[in-house]
Amino acid sequence: MDYTYWEVCLISGDNLMKRFYKCLAVLCCPFLLSACGRQLPEESAKDAFEDAASVEDSSDSDSEISSAVDASVAQSSEEASTESSDELSTNSIPKWSKAYAEYLRTGAEYISFADCGSEVTYTLIYLDDDDIPELFIDTGIEASGQMVITYFDGKVVDQYLSRIGSQYIEKSGLIYTDTGHMDYYPISIMKLENGVFTEIASGIRYVSEEDFKKMGEDENYPYTLTYEWGDKTVTEEEFNAHVAEYYDVDKGKYPDNYYSYDEFLYLLENGKWFSADHKYELLVQDCSWSEAQKICLEKGGYLATVTCTDEAKVISELIKKEGYTNKAFFVGYRSCEWIGDTFCSFRWINQDGSYQEIMPSMYDFWDYHSPGYDYSKNEWSFEGGEQEVGLAKYFEEDGMIYIFDAPDKILSVSPEYAGKIGFICEYD
Repeated sequence: MDYTYWEVCLISGDNLMKRFYKCLAVLCCPFLLSACGRQLPEESAKDAFEDAASVEDSSDSDSEISSAVDASVAQSSEEASTESSDELSTNSIPKWSKAYAEYLRTGAEYISFADCGSEVTYTLIYLDDDDIPELFIDTGIEASGQMVITYFDGKVVDQYLSRIGSQYIEKSGLIYTDTGHMDYYPISIMKLENGVFTEIASGIRYVSEEDFKKMGEDENYPYTLTYEWGDKTVTEEEFNAHVAEYYDVDKGKYPDNYYSYDEFLYLLENGKWFSADHKYELLVQDCSWSEAQKICLEKGGYLATVTCTDEAKVISELIKKEGYTNKAFFVGYRSCEWIGDTFCSFRWINQDGSYQEIMPSMYDFWDYHSPGYDYSKNEWSFEGGEQEVGLAKYFEEDGMIYIFDAPDKILSVSPEYAGKIGFICEYD
């Protein structure tokens, strides 16, 4: 799919600097991927959009969305689908969606918040008990935090959350933020009601100066936290009891199914995700990633860029329908690597050769973290080669694909996978 060309260049002419930058990238990757391991969402942001838009907007009685928009599914592995999704007119987009889109484009507070140098991601949640979802934004960086935005009485209201990792209880209005670092862990419980965010409780866990000094003097001194609730020092048990008075942690859930900026803005303004009308073709063939990309380009497409969970679901359904659940398919992703003297980060490769940088941890379908999965028996692990590209594998238990890192020339590294490899071409 087409995106603005984002180029990140770290130019260096000697091998020493190359080694340095590659090591730096490896060190940074765990930080960037700290959000990995999210579970497959029960409802996508697209579904939330359609559910909310199917009822009357509280401030616009004539704003309704047509029935669910689904991407077409390819008819066979040899022939791309010719079906297309339903069309939506701009008049059918509800006011809240238009307001969120305008906020993302022009909101002063948001622009300041988003200018943090990370790949900011976006989703929709149902926080309070009305039928309009809230916009949730995550910077992916602990110190940069998150934002939640609501639409009430024709106005957009935003609330900054100072750390990442907040959870919420659906339809309750409650947000619970329990994060922190460097021996200082504040918690905040907020409630959204009638368009107003109010902090209803707060506390702090921290290492006191006295305990910190003792830990420095005695390596056997236990790690000790001091607990404060309001302006009073309390025990750990009392602290947890206070939390339970306001928020049931067991009922909490984390926002998921994040989108990139371009994808999410398109969803808000059009009522469907960017690739909803794209076609997909599965080809089973022993080849490298580079060879697969060349074949797709010659056919008028490109290796599939799976930029949201909705698109991953469409591809998953196609793989199951075609009976290729025992195969793995190259997609149009490449990992951190040097291209000449240019260091390139995680990215989707577009048809024209441009690319969109991504943070893989934003996707619920990246890597496989199903409970009980034995990684020592991972059929799709690859030893002895650089893991440069993306390989999608279908998993029956979830009915979904998950994308793994794999070598470009996969059969040179693991020839035992001959006959099990293919690739997915996408057509605009």
